[in-house]
Amino acid sequence: MIGLDISEHNGYIDFSKLKREKPEIEFLIIRIGWIGNKNNHTLDTYFEDYYKRAKENGYKIGFYIYNYCKSLSAMQNACDWILHKIKGKSIELPIFLDMEDSSIISPGKDM
Repeated sequence: MIGLDISEHNGYIDFSKLKREKPEIEFLIIRIGWIGNKNNHTLDTYFEDYYKRAKENGYKIGFYIYNYCKSLSAMQNACDWILHKIKGKSIELPIFLDMEDSSIISPGKDM
């Protein structure tokens, strides 16, 4: 399967044009936003719009969240926030945790 990960950094996407011009793209992984250490989680500005219009155009959907959490308590709070933001949404693919930021290297995989 071929897909794309998308976020507000991509700007407006014309999903019907994408479907027409790139029919090989079968799924989209949409960024929910980012999660942080001070309960300062932030929703991607295009999250709701991308979800609605991608569904209308028949794409399989998954989500990802960019992580800045450095503690278990911050992650637990973030998970509650994520569940609230995706409540009622139907997805066919997983929710991915994007952990590439250098600020979270120190907790390691034991967190």
